[in-house]
Amino acid sequence: HLCGNSTDCQQVITINDQTPPEFTAPVDVSISCDASTDPDFTGRPIITSDNCGDSNNTATYTDVITPGTCSNSYFIARTWIVSDQCGNHTEHVQTITVTDNTNPVIICPGNQIKDNDAGECTYAASATEFDPISATDNCGVKSVNYTLTGVTTGTGSNSLAGVVFNKGVTTVTWTITDNCDQ
Repeated sequence: HLCGNSTDCQQVITINDQTPPEFTAPVDVSISCDASTDPDFTGRPIITSDNCGDSNNTATYTDVITPGTCSNSYFIARTWIVSDQCGNHTEHVQTITVTDNTNPVIICPGNQIKDNDAGECTYAASATEFDPISATDNCGVKSVNYTLTGVTTGTGSNSLAGVVFNKGVTTVTWTITDNCDQ
């Protein structure tokens, strides 16, 4: 005779996501030393697929900087990591080459004629007498120097103050150097 007795058992089925998402890393780029290295300018990854359709994948990165030939030239190895909600991740490396290929810009002071009323054969420059040199560089000026022809004394810095000029023509050659010695 049946009494309506029954027994239950439960079976647990777990579906694991063990497939990492796929993505296209930003392309390797070369930028100037005055450009931003922010991913908004150097590129972000494009997530191409995730087997579970996870729309909450996250992209993070870490940078390793390798010095170049000067302080304004270096390499960034940017490792992009895209992770899904199950902890699966994929990594790709983007190389960012930072260079200083731009020479400084010089605005030379105009030519000058000085009369030496004292009848001397030399002329000593005062601190404010000559127009200053103007120099700029997209990544910073390292030094401003000059060389002179026909002068008895000169300091070779960024000012002609204190230079004693001989009678006749003196040529001042200004040299501007940036941090990459350009």
